[in-house]
Amino acid sequence: METDTSKNEARQLSRVKATALKFVLLIGVMSFFADFTYEGSRSIIGPYLAVLGASAAVVSIVAGFGELLGYGLRLVSGR
Repeated sequence: METDTSKNEARQLSRVKATALKFVLLIGVMSFFADFTYEGSRSIIGPYLAVLGASAAVVSIVAGFGELLGYGLRLVSGR
């Protein structure tokens, strides 16, 4: 037969597990929307600059600079 203390500990452990699961799921949802936004904005930057009147050279320079920054950050962060 369980005592009140062990029942309380079991309830507390259950709450901790539920809270951890909620946290992990919310981080996953946040990551999904962040990736969605990033990939969407990255794929449309060229046509957007063209609509603004940028030449092909400007679009390619901006895209190349973005790639350079990405690779530079990977080099610095070790990824």
